[in-house]
Amino acid sequence: MDLTNRYVMMCQKATDIQKLWVPKPCDFMIDQADMEENFSFCSPAASIVQVVDIFIGAPDSEDYKNESEHLKNNSFWLPRQDQLQKIMEPDDSKIHSIITSVVESRYYEPAKEDHVAAPHKFYSMEQIWLAYVMKEKYNKTWNEEDWVIVP
Repeated sequence: MDLTNRYVMMCQKATDIQKLWVPKPCDFMIDQADMEENFSFCSPAASIVQVVDIFIGAPDSEDYKNESEHLKNNSFWLPRQDQLQKIMEPDDSKIHSIITSVVESRYYEPAKEDHVAAPHKFYSMEQIWLAYVMKEKYNKTWNEEDWVIVP
């Protein structure tokens, strides 16, 4: 799992993806207050990552729904590679059909005003999959500060 500061920022700024989050036990997340207080490029973001494990009751219970809503309002999600894959292809048996597209796809690089191969722009499979989801579903690319619409 990518817990680098770069991936954390990419996830935090991917508001389109954050809207899709339905918190479940074992999801990775960061509390917004921890992020604001403890995040810097001098210290690794991994130190403020938490794992969702605090749900009370069954998933359809009111307590569970309240806790889930509280997490969504006060935290942000760090999706794992398998979760990003499910966003693009919910059927696990069909995921192989898009893997080549993900890796071979070219991504717009605003600084170069050109498209570059994934390995030249992203440093982990989570970053590549997040970029692919953002590109394919929302026509956005990462410019090192935010997700911007591809011109």
